[in-house]
Amino acid sequence: MTVSSPDKRRSVRAALIGLAGAALLAAGPAAAQTTGGTITLTPPSVQSEPIGEPIRLMPLDPARRQGSGALPGEALPQVQGIAIDRLESLDPNAIGVVDAIGGGLDATLWQGSNRSRIEALLVQIPGEMTSITLRDLARRLLLSSAPPPAGDIRGDDGEAVPRLLSLRIDRLGALGEIDALAGLLDAVPRQIDQPEILRARAETQVLRGDLDSGCREVRNGVASQVGSAYWQKALVVCQLVAGERAQAQLGLELLREQGLAEDEGFLALFDALSGLEAEVPAETAAHPIYYAAMEALGQPLPADFAERAPPAVLVALARSPRAPAALRAAAAERMLAVGAVEAENLRAAYDGLDFSHDELSADDVDRYEGLQRRALTYQRVGKRANPAQRARSLREALTLARQDGLYQAMLPVTIDALQGVPMQPTLAWFAQSAGRALFSAGRLEHANAWYALARGQALNNSEASVAAARLWPYLRLTGGPTLGGNDTLAIWREGLGGTDPVMRRRWEALLRAAFQALDGDGSVSLVEVAADGGGTSLPSGGALLELREASEAGRRGETLLIAINLMGGSDPATVEPVVLSGVLTALKRVGLGVEARRLAVEVMVANWI
Repeated sequence: MTVSSPDKRRSVRAALIGLAGAALLAAGPAAAQTTGGTITLTPPSVQSEPIGEPIRLMPLDPARRQGSGALPGEALPQVQGIAIDRLESLDPNAIGVVDAIGGGLDATLWQGSNRSRIEALLVQIPGEMTSITLRDLARRLLLSSAPPPAGDIRGDDGEAVPRLLSLRIDRLGALGEIDALAGLLDAVPRQIDQPEILRARAETQVLRGDLDSGCREVRNGVASQVGSAYWQKALVVCQLVAGERAQAQLGLELLREQGLAEDEGFLALFDALSGLEAEVPAETAAHPIYYAAMEALGQPLPADFAERAPPAVLVALARSPRAPAALRAAAAERMLAVGAVEAENLRAAYDGLDFSHDELSADDVDRYEGLQRRALTYQRVGKRANPAQRARSLREALTLARQDGLYQAMLPVTIDALQGVPMQPTLAWFAQSAGRALFSAGRLEHANAWYALARGQALNNSEASVAAARLWPYLRLTGGPTLGGNDTLAIWREGLGGTDPVMRRRWEALLRAAFQALDGDGSVSLVEVAADGGGTSLPSGGALLELREASEAGRRGETLLIAINLMGGSDPATVEPVVLSGVLTALKRVGLGVEARRLAVEVMVANWI
């Protein structure tokens, strides 16, 4: 369909953009009198016996009809000894939804830091963050309510520019924290209508399953962001979902007229949503609004979608009851591995994959691979009633998941079953797998109990002896009791057996770095740690110096941002020992010692120490 006349083209633009009118409200005066706690409204003329000197009513000066009521330059009055001061306008950059009591960071978060420096660090927060601990710290930081750092920028109207707020919103979206982001957006006044905030409102709504509300936000965005290709394309998609085919076709023609519809992926999406056969590229389908529209209309997603989609879309896919189980499981594995979804999301997806009774009863998994193998080993755990058989299935499931780089995804879905395995001397061979998993999950009481069992059986059981040696570092890292004076690195080394010498050297360097940072072990210097780790120079030297300076000065938010950017974007299995030491020391210095210990355990598990 083409639009042939200028009048029609103008009508299309008017239909797409629209203008909202404004309404003025007026209120009339009223007098009130209270009697015995009851408020009675009466006209002034009814009062026949004035009490005391009558009050002369004067018209309000036009200059006082706005704002505080004081004339420009006029001192505000005092009432009964209380000075009335002008209220400062709320700085939107201070908006947050959690404080120190609610799990956030305290109000001194940005104290002593420079605004431009903080903004530069916020931009660098990696969206594909692999550390659960650092991801949680990033979420808490981005949601915290705190006065912004010095050097804030104000517009021509004197109001603060919400750049810091916009950056926080952007990074929450990049991390896939859609529930947290929705909470923060709810706290942002509607008059703050920066394009990135409007876009976040629409995308967050659709990813949380409310396509109607998301499309209402799209229509608002079209009205306020005239000429934006993003909003015009999103509106066309919303119209298709709503069955408004004629309007959507007009919108597409307008996009073509403006030279904004050359994207082959979008044209394929338009055809698919219109009911035609079309293969939508993964890059197009991964757009939050386009993904929500495809799911709403039952359109199949590309086969490689889970590998190409951003975290926020993967979170929505992992939660979707309508998505195919295999695709949902792939998304849930990726996002559960970083703590972005619930274990129940992956359990439901795994349970949605069908295996025969024979497949579940057999012991071999060699003819399976990838997702199918992980789902099968998970389901087998629930089919094993015998404690020893269940323990073997658990060890197999965790070991295979670790080989696939998804240990932290398998752990939450099996942790309850693992904790239910009885601690019997006959199961001492399971102590190492159980203890490592429980330390990783923060179930310290049960983890310590498996360590104690291994120590008690060490003299008569070689597997128990190795387990006790290998679990000892975790006990120390979590601040637990050492159960004796012979727990040293020398004992730990004996438990390594024939481990590759290069790996042994790296493992010991990581442990010594963590012990130095967490326990103040001064027996080794950072130079020695770097050398023991196989490094010839101190990596990330500039950032480590900045981290130390910020933490020593007590600049908590800045310290945390530098630490997140140093380690958050890399695999914990590859972190340099000297970087680990610097980050742990800095976190502990600014009052995040508990989080530092969790991070240390996370690194050791990732390295399979």
